[in-house]
Amino acid sequence: MIVTAIRVAAAAGLGGMAGLLGGLFGVGGGFLVIPLLGFFYAMDQQTAQGTVLIMVVPNVVWAFSRYRRRFGIDMRLAATIAGSALIAAYPTAHLAAGLDPHVLRLAFALFLAAIAATVAYYTWHGGSRVEAGPTRAWGWIAIVGVIGGCFSGFFGVGGAFVAPPCGFRGKSPANPR
Repeated sequence: MIVTAIRVAAAAGLGGMAGLLGGLFGVGGGFLVIPLLGFFYAMDQQTAQGTVLIMVVPNVVWAFSRYRRRFGIDMRLAATIAGSALIAAYPTAHLAAGLDPHVLRLAFALFLAAIAATVAYYTWHGGSRVEAGPTRAWGWIAIVGVIGGCFSGFFGVGGAFVAPPCGFRGKSPANPR
């Protein structure tokens, strides 16, 4: 009984931390929870990724509503990315479900390291300023969605991990800020 209460409290704390970091960084929190489920709950990579996917949905919806109110998100752009990501997520999730869990966990670690290195590099060399860049054509926006969908299906994390490091700043033909 006490062990169950401790597990529930730990899971609630983990969810709270993921929500906090997800809201802060504009991601669902899966990047944090997936490895921790493996370490603390002895889940294989596929089970951890599947578990996190249901947790990510409310985090993303809540954070999106806040960002949309504050920064005026272009809904056509978001829908284009989401639709193209959805098309790519299913086949890559099917592929990931069939992989050896050890190989998938190693690939996930390399993915996180590559994203961290990319963000660190561009932050170090460009600072935190956001400069106006070229407007992306809708085809390129859809490609970002497909890439994000592939990573989402394969690793259980969303396109928020892919778009910013690719230099995608949310400009579109309809929203050329």
